[in-house]
This record gives sequence, C-alpha cells and structure tokens, in this order.
Amino acid sequence: MSVALIFPPIVNSGFGSYYPSLAVLAGYLQHFGFKVAQIDLNERLAEHLLEPGSLASMGRGIFFDGDVPDHDPADMACSAARLLERNRVQLFDEAGRHRFSEAGNTPAYLLSVMAKPLLVDVAVPDAIELLSTDDRHCAWYRRFYASVGLAMLLPEEVTLIGLSVPMGPQLFPAMVLVEFLKTIRPNARIVLGGPTMSLMREWELELMLRRLPAIDAIVRYEGEAPLFALCEQATEGTWHPAGVPGISCLEDDVVKHQAPGPGPVLDRVPPAAYDPDLVAVLADADLGVVQTRGCYWGKCAYCDFVELYDGSPRYRSRSPASFVDEVATLQAKYNVRRFSLITEAIPPAFAMKFSNLVIERGLDMIWGSFAMVDRHFTPQHFEAMVKSGCDHLVIGLETMTDRVLALVHKYSTGNDNERFLRMAHAAGIRLLVNLIPDLPTTTYAEAMASLERMETLADTVAGVMIFPFEATRSSQLGRTPEKYGIQLADPEDDHGQAIFASNHLRILDNGMTAEQRVAVHAAFQAYADRVNGRRRRAQAAALAAESRGLAGQTMRLRVAREDNDILRTPTGVQVFNWRTQARWQGPAGLRRIIDRAESVGSEFTASDLMAGTNHAQEISFLVEELTRRDVFVPVIH
Repeated sequence: MSVALIFPPIVNSGFGSYYPSLAVLAGYLQHFGFKVAQIDLNERLAEHLLEPGSLASMGRGIFFDGDVPDHDPADMACSAARLLERNRVQLFDEAGRHRFSEAGNTPAYLLSVMAKPLLVDVAVPDAIELLSTDDRHCAWYRRFYASVGLAMLLPEEVTLIGLSVPMGPQLFPAMVLVEFLKTIRPNARIVLGGPTMSLMREWELELMLRRLPAIDAIVRYEGEAPLFALCEQATEGTWHPAGVPGISCLEDDVVKHQAPGPGPVLDRVPPAAYDPDLVAVLADADLGVVQTRGCYWGKCAYCDFVELYDGSPRYRSRSPASFVDEVATLQAKYNVRRFSLITEAIPPAFAMKFSNLVIERGLDMIWGSFAMVDRHFTPQHFEAMVKSGCDHLVIGLETMTDRVLALVHKYSTGNDNERFLRMAHAAGIRLLVNLIPDLPTTTYAEAMASLERMETLADTVAGVMIFPFEATRSSQLGRTPEKYGIQLADPEDDHGQAIFASNHLRILDNGMTAEQRVAVHAAFQAYADRVNGRRRRAQAAALAAESRGLAGQTMRLRVAREDNDILRTPTGVQVFNWRTQARWQGPAGLRRIIDRAESVGSEFTASDLMAGTNHAQEISFLVEELTRRDVFVPVIH
C-alpha cells in the first residue's frame, strides 16, 4: 500500500518552503493505512541551480545543453547567477539547511530571477506540441529528473504516483515528469491534481488524456476522497477511475468526466503529515495548516480561487479549537515555530478567537495569513494577533479607487484600506500588499491617484507585489465581461501570467491607452521596488555612512564584488547591486577605473588610482561616483 506524492517544479516564489498540499494529502492517506512518500522537486530544482557548476554555466549565459551561450550574459538571469555564485554561502546556514526564502536578508530572491529562463507557461496544446518536438526545455527537465535519482527516491512497490499541480508554470514540467515516471515505474498509476486541473476546460483535459497516455487519471477539485479511492483501486488491482467522483479519465477510448462529490468536513480531516526529512532541510521551516476552503467574502469578480470547491459549499471553516489543536500537534512533532494559515482570507472573528486560544495555551509560535480589508478588524484584533505571534499579513488591496473597487465587488473602500493599513502597522504587523494597477475600466488619472495615495502609506507597508490585471475564464468577470466594461479580444491568442495560460482571457479595456497602461505599470513597479528595496538600501547606506566621514584621497576602498555584478560591455560597464536593487549602465571611463582598481590590489585609495596619470580631477570624480553607488566601499577593520 505504497503511494508517492510529488510536487513538480517550477514555483519561483516557493523556493525555501514546503508547499502544504503534499502534507495535507499524505496525512489523509496515512490515516487510512497507506505508506506515503513525499518528493519536493521544486526544492530539489533550487538545490540543482545552486550547484557551483550550474551557477558558473548560467553566469556565462548557458542555461541549456552545450557550451555555446543561449542567453545574453547581460540578461538579469545571468547577472543573478554570477551574484549567487559569489554569495552562495549566504543561502545555507551552518548546518547546510536552506535559506532560499525571499523573506530573509539574503540574495535568495535572485533564485527566482535566475530560474526564469526555465519557465514554460503556455496553453495546453502548445505544451503538448513542445513535448512532441523534443523542445530544449523538455530535454533539460528530463536530465534534471534523471539527475535527482527519482528511480532511487520512489519505492519499488509504489502503486500510485500523485502529482500536485497548483500553479500554471508547473504544468509543462509535470507533463515531462509524467512521461519520465512511466519509464521508471511502468506499473504505477499516475494521477494529476491541483487547482490548475480544476480550472481547465473539459476539452483541454481530454487533449491531455489522449495525447499523454501515461496519465491514468486527473483529479478535479478537492483531492482527499478521490485520491483515496484511486489509491485503493491501484493497490487492489481494480482500476476503474471512471467510477470515482471528481475524476476525468480515458476509458474504452472515451474521455469521462465525473462530477465531484462533497469535500471533507475540515474539523474531521487528519492533521497534515509533513515529511521530517523535507522539514529538516529548511533553516526556518514554515508549516501550513488548513483554516478554510473558499472565501468568506467570495464576491470579488476577478478571483477564480472560489471556483475550486465545486461539489461543496463555497465556504467552509474549521473551529478555532480544532485549528489550534493541529498547530500544537505539529509544533510538538516537528519542533517548529513558524506557521501559515491556509486560507483565502482570515475572518476577524476567527482571528480573535484563534489568537486568544494561542495566548491561553501558551503556544510559542510565529504565524502569517492572507487577509482582506474588513472594517470589522479593530485595534483589539490586531493587538491580540500580535501577542499570539502574528508576524505578517498578505493583503489583496488591489487599488485605492472607490469606483473600481465597487465595480469588481471588493468589500472595501479606499478609506477602509487606509484605516486597515494604519491600524495593523501601528500594532506591529508587517503588511505585504498586492496591487492591481489596471483593474477593468481604470483610467490613467485614477491609477496615478491611487498610486499617489499609496505613496502616503509607504511607511505602513513592508512589501509590495504588482500584478498587471489578467482576466481568467473561470472567474465571474471572465464569464460576463460586459458587466465590467470590457470586451473579449481574439479568443484564439491567449497568453499571460494567470494560474495557467489556457485560463487567461484576452480582453479589450478602453480605460487606458496601451501607452498609458505601460506607464502605469512602470510607475507602480517603481513604487514596489522602492518599498521592497528599502531595507537593503538602508543597510547599504548605513554601511557606507560608517566610513564616509573618512572621505578623502587616503580613505582605503575595495571593490564590493560580493554585492555587485559588474559586466564589461563594448561601450562601458553594466552594474547590478543586489542589496540596493539598482541596475545601471556606465561609460567606458567607469569601466577603466574599476579595472585599474582591481589591478592595484584588494585595497586601494583614490591616490593609488591617480598615480602615474594626468587625470587626477577626473579620477577623483569617478571614484566619488562609484563610492556613491556602493561599487567602491570603505574598508573597515
């Protein structure tokens, strides 16, 4: 009764974390006596990319096979590789555990940048076409799967292999993985599930099942009960997936789609079973615990996550007592402090009851959650949350424009948003804010006014993510776009960053011109970069200020190679500093000064660089410029 659950690559934002879907499903199956192996190939991908040989190759622009660069060394992905090659030690603690999370004060965020050339986020037909043509990405992923020793990781007696595919960029690597797995475990049943599958159209599921015969079944919507039924069938040799609710499969050359059954009662779901070995490799493991399925608001017109629970009520919550019991169980078992609530948005009433229970039971924990701006949150809520260990909240703020917020059925107004941010910040909660600058019908003036208001709130926000608006077919907006002031564009030319490419819906929105939209996206991204780089810039400035008082020709300097990627170009120099996140181009004169500085030795003064030249004034100016940009930094003994 052996089952393997695999989390395929590639989830850029997931490096250094343990995605909870495997643990939740494993806990359910183990409760019924199944032996479950869990394999996180996303984390193994990060390890693979950080191997010294990989970093060296990617730094030269070689991401795929061969010795010839396939990427311009000036690309940010190559720059990220060169910086990580010099700073690799920062991504591991003294015990060798991973510090890959972007939340830390390390260059770990460069992992996501470096991995972008490996992303393949295309529609299902295009993905299948790439498989048939043996695209270079196919070959790369096959080599990667072979290199991690999957044949050794999978139990010989495994009867079913389940792939959890919650994110769109995992779909293509999962397709390659399915074919690879069938070659090493030909007798095992292979099953795919996750939100990406649940939001697919039936013809796309049919195309996958017909063109990829290694897929034995696809689970849609909630996975516990269907996966358990399939595991029983695979173990007993009575394979008949068409008889299981929530399954799509090919039977007698006919694709069958069974309607889903109801999902489990959350308070009765067994605790998640995190693999101790997977937890042990993380320097600061963060374990997810299911709090809700669905969203207690559930009305945002552009959101399709509320569509993932067909067959069940649109919103289910577990009791605070049950939730705290699971946290206590996991904390005792794995000796961890950090937890994430698995929820679309934590309700105020639950937040208060949960926080008070944690305080009463004396649990020493740190936790974070998604939350929506809800005027029922009060200073007392936030105070209790902080006292119980709340470290951060992720807020889908989207915009500060009241008209647009009302159009897409957000709960809040701009004033509600401001009040929430100021209250939560005053209580000591780090706020990570998501913004969508161009929700339907937003005008250029409205977008810039929204940004101006966010500028006044920058001190309340710890991090900002910008998401250009993308309509999805499975959302309320995608089903009735005319109600939201938009029109459908060419339906045959869909692409985007949505949960998977085929779910993206191309639209025409006359709220802004194309040029205005580009300008708005750039302005919002610049705001996010300023906020997100604030801490690193402050640290770099403090470091420089510590010695700037020594300024003069006798101040000893060095080239901060560990912080800067310095690439010589035909016309000058390109520099990217991972701490300040500043990227700039300099003329040939700056390149010559850097070359001269490195030829002098590990330490130098401005006077050393002037020796033997007649350009003392120019050199002095360039040294000052490079010091201001943190390329030259003072030597502190």
